[in-house]
Amino acid sequence: MERLSKLEDADELKAVEDALVGICVRIPDQTQRLDALVEPLARVDVGSRCALVRVVGRIGTEESVSVLLQALEDGSAEVRDAAMQSLADFPNDRAAPHLLEIAKTTENTDHRKLAVSGYVRLAEEQRSADRTLAMLREAMGAASMPPEKRQVLGSMSNIATPDALMAVVSYLPDPDLTEAAGKEAIAIVRKLKGRPADTIKQALQQVLEHVKTEDTRNAANGLLAGL
Repeated sequence: MERLSKLEDADELKAVEDALVGICVRIPDQTQRLDALVEPLARVDVGSRCALVRVVGRIGTEESVSVLLQALEDGSAEVRDAAMQSLADFPNDRAAPHLLEIAKTTENTDHRKLAVSGYVRLAEEQRSADRTLAMLREAMGAASMPPEKRQVLGSMSNIATPDALMAVVSYLPDPDLTEAAGKEAIAIVRKLKGRPADTIKQALQQVLEHVKTEDTRNAANGLLAGL
């Protein structure tokens, strides 16, 4: 473990990390998969800690989440960044509630962006459209900057349901989001193919009430004419 930081070739380091992940995930008892990794974390150098943190995140157990959260308190900013990236890239939704909490509370701008992006990715991987939309609403509440909120709106537009349409439309009054919300609303309307007509008509009228972009307005008028 102590030699990880001495691997200067990125491909070689990646191969070693892949090998460690492969060994750990073959251990039948999930609670034991990190045993060989956690103890060295307290004594190896920064580069090796970053590598181990990346491996821990890829294993994806509940203990992995706990180790990464502890690593967010590491004395090295490099290790903290590696832990945050691993949480954002976590392979399953065990990390989801922690990403949401970090997005709401961290004062680190880069970490908040990663937390929002990671949470949005996990939301998109849900099997239920209702669950995805609920998580994206939570992400919107946690996001504090317009670019992050526009990212969430873009994910909402992938959900072809009336509820998703009205959720996107609800952000039209926000001047920082008006044009993005109008564009994404149009994208959902096209997926809904004219049904339910009343909901779509209401949404398109709200788009026309708020949006100034000519292309979006033309699209809204065209869709209204086709109802």
